[in-house]
Amino acid sequence: MKKKTIVVAVIIVLVVAGGVLYWNFTRSPWYSFLQIGRAIHNHDYALFEKYVDSEGILNRSIDQVFEIILSNVDPENVWGQFGQYFGNGLLNTFKPQLTLLYKKQIQEWIETGKMQNDSTHKELNSYSLPNVFSRQGAVSFTGIEYEVRDHGSATIGLGVRLERFDTVLVFSVKMKNKGGYWQVGELMNLVAFQKEVDRLEQKRIDKINKPIEQEMLNSLKISNFEKSGVTDHRAKSKGIKLNFTFTNTGNRTISEFLATITISNSGGSFTKEMKINTETINVISEEIKPGNTATLVWPSEGSYHTDQQLYSISKSEMSLSLSVQYIQFEDGTSLRLAEKWESL
Repeated sequence: MKKKTIVVAVIIVLVVAGGVLYWNFTRSPWYSFLQIGRAIHNHDYALFEKYVDSEGILNRSIDQVFEIILSNVDPENVWGQFGQYFGNGLLNTFKPQLTLLYKKQIQEWIETGKMQNDSTHKELNSYSLPNVFSRQGAVSFTGIEYEVRDHGSATIGLGVRLERFDTVLVFSVKMKNKGGYWQVGELMNLVAFQKEVDRLEQKRIDKINKPIEQEMLNSLKISNFEKSGVTDHRAKSKGIKLNFTFTNTGNRTISEFLATITISNSGGSFTKEMKINTETINVISEEIKPGNTATLVWPSEGSYHTDQQLYSISKSEMSLSLSVQYIQFEDGTSLRLAEKWESL
């Protein structure tokens, strides 16, 4: 009888303990993340909204996105393009439209598993979530890296695996205790996270492009340049012409190339970039065979450049650098620099 009583008591203790543990588990941040995953899997937007304050997150996150935009002047980056296009003054005016667009796209993604660009706001499509996320590639969560609770709030570090870079970053979110469950209310390190993603992309591109740049450098060089002054007595103005001689220093015949010539003075106070494209500027009258040269006259025949700073810099003070983006060879092969966020 005693043994039976002890067994029953142990079972009761285990059941009660298990119930208490489960009760505590269902009121933990981890359980909320499981419910968010369930909501996404079952396309249950109401359940998703219970555990994610999407409107509050968007309001706070877009302010952080604007911080990224205003600190980014890189025209090859989507945020840099955004900032250049809209400028500081229009960003706050633009915020309500962007918030509504993002909220609509998040709901569409939860309910259908897909995210579409908005045909009624075509001007926003470059900055919509489908285009932003498509650049990041496949993303998966690896689990909770840390949890710090402070009264009614908790800061959670989520491990995020970015397949594009084969690496795991930690994304911090802030959760609120809603009385019985925890709700995600803020993305804490969005700016730092995005800057790290951009750094990883730049590192990836640099690694890819380094051998390509070296091969380009071994294929094409500026072997000589001449500067001549031009005086237009009728217009009472002065200008210049520059002659650049390109030499094929490789072993394949070049049929086309795209490059940028950067001109600067010895003190570094003046810099000018010239985009050279053989489709729009007659750089090559015929293919450049190995060891042969081609000459570019800039500006084209019958005109001259009136940049007075450039006019006042002597040839001896000028420094030239050639950055080649693309070379097409006669044999059908080519060299092209990889660009940021190209599809893998």
